[in-house]
Amino acid sequence: MQQAIKQITIRELQHNLATYIKLAQVGPISVNKYGRQVALLVNPEKYAVKKTKAKIAVDQDVTKSDFIGMHKQRQEWQDKSHQQAADSLRQIAWYGG
Repeated sequence: MQQAIKQITIRELQHNLATYIKLAQVGPISVNKYGRQVALLVNPEKYAVKKTKAKIAVDQDVTKSDFIGMHKQRQEWQDKSHQQAADSLRQIAWYGG
């Protein structure tokens, strides 16, 4: 049977840090801020962090995707390459134009 994760607020953690560190040795403790989980206290001897690499297709060129290609219909991108259209979209998305 799984043990329920104890929920505490940041304020409780600030005022009783030593107590919650000891309790985290027994079971995980979720720290919440404004009702949302922001941290998890766990015993590093019981729990291991599993790192996974993001799987990215190396041979796939994003600028040649259908999404970029469909924007070739826009008049301002008629004479631009896929790379230039992608750069233009990126500029709009990141910097607002």
